[in-house]
Amino acid sequence: MKRIFIILAAAVTACTTAPRGLQEAERLLEEAPDSSLAVLERIAPASLRGRSQRAAYTLLHARAEEACFGFIPSEETAALEEAAEYYEAAGDAPQRVAAWYRLGRLQAADGALSRAIVSFEKALAAAREAKDIEAEGDVRRELAYTYNASLQHVAAARELYASWQAYDRAGEAGKGRRVLLEYGQAWYNFERYDEAEEIFRAVLSEAVAAADTLTQVRCLQSYAALALEKTPADPDLAREMLGRVQDDLLYPLSSADWGVLAYAASLQGRDAEAQRCLAHSRARMETVGDRNRLRFRQYQVDARAGRTAEALKALEDVTAYGNEEDVSALRSAVSLAREDYLQGRRALSEERLRATRMGIWALLMLAIGVASTLLWFLRARRIEAARALAEEKAETERYIGIAEELQARLSDTARQLKQTASGKNEILERLCEQYYIFEGTDKLQGNLLKEARQAIEGLRDDPKVHARLEQAVDAAHDGAASKLRAQLPGCKEDDVRLFVLAASGFSRTAMATLLDKEKGVVNNRLWRLKGRIADSGAPDKELLAGCLD
Repeated sequence: MKRIFIILAAAVTACTTAPRGLQEAERLLEEAPDSSLAVLERIAPASLRGRSQRAAYTLLHARAEEACFGFIPSEETAALEEAAEYYEAAGDAPQRVAAWYRLGRLQAADGALSRAIVSFEKALAAAREAKDIEAEGDVRRELAYTYNASLQHVAAARELYASWQAYDRAGEAGKGRRVLLEYGQAWYNFERYDEAEEIFRAVLSEAVAAADTLTQVRCLQSYAALALEKTPADPDLAREMLGRVQDDLLYPLSSADWGVLAYAASLQGRDAEAQRCLAHSRARMETVGDRNRLRFRQYQVDARAGRTAEALKALEDVTAYGNEEDVSALRSAVSLAREDYLQGRRALSEERLRATRMGIWALLMLAIGVASTLLWFLRARRIEAARALAEEKAETERYIGIAEELQARLSDTARQLKQTASGKNEILERLCEQYYIFEGTDKLQGNLLKEARQAIEGLRDDPKVHARLEQAVDAAHDGAASKLRAQLPGCKEDDVRLFVLAASGFSRTAMATLLDKEKGVVNNRLWRLKGRIADSGAPDKELLAGCLD
């Protein structure tokens, strides 16, 4: 017994550990994401019961990794897809937003841009349903990045503007400034320099007022690059902007910033300074994009200095990089498009199979419904027939009961009168005779009803029966019937007859049947008769009133 108890306790503990761990991880996520991640790592996957717990674990794990590391490992993609599909079918709107948003970021990081766009669109729909304006801004911002990576720059700019509007409505000023800056950079890439400059000025003013140093740095860097692209170019303004970044904000210049300074120096005819700036830019290269921008600035400086061969070589490198990037993006797009096509075909086949199964199930349910309706109809008919038979049987039993009651009353009075002994069992004898003769045949009910009806009608109209009942009442109740006639000479014959029936012990139902009156009428007449007796000056009114109780 003790061993069984231990096994049951272990099973209960295994079933409840995972939910408690998930609750603790969710509680720690905002304040201590590393502790939340540690709690999640201690949960064994085998302890997760059902898709609900697995989906909750996957989403919490992804959020904790995002909070701790700033990104979600690509190994989480398959689990996040399963969680997102589960929440799409059974989760609420906030859960769908969180799952689809993080899945979209993972897919975009893996290069599956078309899938990422679909995931972000689902997250956006869920955010609108949840009326979470800040989440809508986050989703639109990531959607803009994905559109930009897939070379849909106009759509990206549109989503950036919508993201800024969402942040503005949500009161997220910091996020709104950063997205608005990116929107201005999109105008810069479209070579709409006047619109971009207006946005940069607005963002810079807000960032200075809010003491947002990082946004100031990004805005000044973009403004410096813009100053060299305007007509006419303003190298002094570019140098001033980057000087504020380095000297006032104490922020180190990037490789791209040194490239801007190199081109500004070249525009002012200071080639040696331009070469020094290019050297600084080369020393701070971190990505392939930095290297390509350096080559472009090298081309600009060499071209203005008259070094044609070096300028052409740098331009060839820039063009080659652009071609390689375009070809790589095209290959990736083709590969993903083929994969999406195959996945779509598989999904279509599964949907057709599901539709076929649903059709079969629908036909089966229709057949079951028709059969159930038919069975219900037949059962209803049987119930109706049984009800009619029961009503007839009840009617028969009622008449038999009345007859038995009459016979019992007559038997009671017959015991007082010797002359009535010969007919005391007449009615019952007739009923028993009919029952004996016709038992088990279709004529039984009809004959019983006929005999009972004859007996009742005889009692209604036979003066001899009335006289015997009156004599029996006189014998049993000290001449009550005769005293009623003598002491209340104004009583009608119907009242005397009602008095005799009541004194004989008949029920209200029997009296109503024998008098051929409604039960309510009999009750009213009895009440009035009691009142007349009570109000009269009859010497024996107590005796008479007692016969009616």
